[in-house]
Amino acid sequence: MLSCKEFTHQSSRMVDNEELTFMEKLNSRIHMFMCKHCRHYHNQSELVASVAKHLDCGDAPDQEIDQAVAQMKKFSDNPTD
Repeated sequence: MLSCKEFTHQSSRMVDNEELTFMEKLNSRIHMFMCKHCRHYHNQSELVASVAKHLDCGDAPDQEIDQAVAQMKKFSDNPTD
């Protein structure tokens, strides 16, 4: 099984849409299933990447940005399993 440190590297690659081998994907999914902290980290990373994509293009309406910020605050206040 992947260590948490190894998982964070894999997670970054997944968020960046890099190609992963079948075994890398499988090991990452297993680790996320077993480790709530890494699952939370991955979910937040995807959310941040999504918000950054909109901000970089300048095409996100203020309401959408406000919703994303509220969702990030919700995750940081009460992480889900």
